[in-house]
Amino acid sequence: MFDHPLTRRSVLSGMVIGMSALVLPKLLWAGDAGHGTAPAISADQALQLLKDGNTRFLAGKSEHPNLTPQRIADTSANGQHPFVTIISCSDSRVPVEHLFDRGIGDLFVIRVAGNVADTDEIGTAEYGTGHLFTPLILVLGHTKCGAVTAVVKGDKVGGSIPKLVDNIIPAAQRSKDKGLTGDALIVDAIRENVYQSITDLLSHSEELSHLEHEGKVKVVGAVYHIEDGTVEWLNPESRPVAHSSTASVASDAIAGEIKQTVQAWAQAWASRNVGKYLEFYSVEDFFTEKFSNRAAWERNRVKMLKDVGAIRVALTDIQVAVLDPRNARSTFTQEYRSKNYQDKTRKTLILQKEDGAWKITRESD
Repeated sequence: MFDHPLTRRSVLSGMVIGMSALVLPKLLWAGDAGHGTAPAISADQALQLLKDGNTRFLAGKSEHPNLTPQRIADTSANGQHPFVTIISCSDSRVPVEHLFDRGIGDLFVIRVAGNVADTDEIGTAEYGTGHLFTPLILVLGHTKCGAVTAVVKGDKVGGSIPKLVDNIIPAAQRSKDKGLTGDALIVDAIRENVYQSITDLLSHSEELSHLEHEGKVKVVGAVYHIEDGTVEWLNPESRPVAHSSTASVASDAIAGEIKQTVQAWAQAWASRNVGKYLEFYSVEDFFTEKFSNRAAWERNRVKMLKDVGAIRVALTDIQVAVLDPRNARSTFTQEYRSKNYQDKTRKTLILQKEDGAWKITRESD
């Protein structure tokens, strides 16, 4: 999405998503009560409509369907009947309805930086399939995606952006593991990120996974080329395997490791064991927006730990999201108290496994 460097957000809770899958079919949004219980067209027909629309767009022969006053009146009176749910990037160079030559009420579009699939996007996609009965889900990435580029390069970002794009980390790592560099690495990571979002959708939504398994919903991925307007349709066989019972056991084990690491980190901090405390941070990959480099950050931390006197650090409600076997996110409530200062805040750590140990790469409140 972004032209400038950046680098998700709330922890995906399997319980919350599972409960939403149970409750969602009972909900009905205003204006959609007239919609039936089955899609009007098949997933393959929906996919062909998208491909045909892009062909017209590329040829300069867009028909601009369903943009009349009559269409506006019809969708207002009779509800929306889209034939596809699309998760795309927010980038202004990716005009979804235009590049597929569709109009009002045709596409159920979810836009977010980096076309990631986290709680909000997954819940919205569940609505698209469970209530609007779209037979097709498309995850649409695009070339020159700033979000993916920033994660691959490890660019420094602030605010809520690290929590937004941390879903991209596994995709970036898979591309790096292929030995790619330069532009080839970015291009591959953009494709891998589409696959990652599909995997996240199906791994964290019982409803979507069930619908795909039953053949009621088809999930596909594509990359829009902003250079010439073409859509590259990705091979579904190349996407990572979604959630399985074996993966669940492995994730539980990793989550346990992360919790132990985070508690040990807090203990080293509270005891003002400078050497041990610094060992929890990645030497090569840790960064913070408050300092120009790790060395400057380290000097500041050493001075603070030596000067502060006795401190107390207590962590509660530790949550862990395992992004892949080598990357994870932990969010918790941190209570800090010293002689002259105290606070209580919600903190997030991004960790990666290095030589058998979990190391902190990002730290944010």
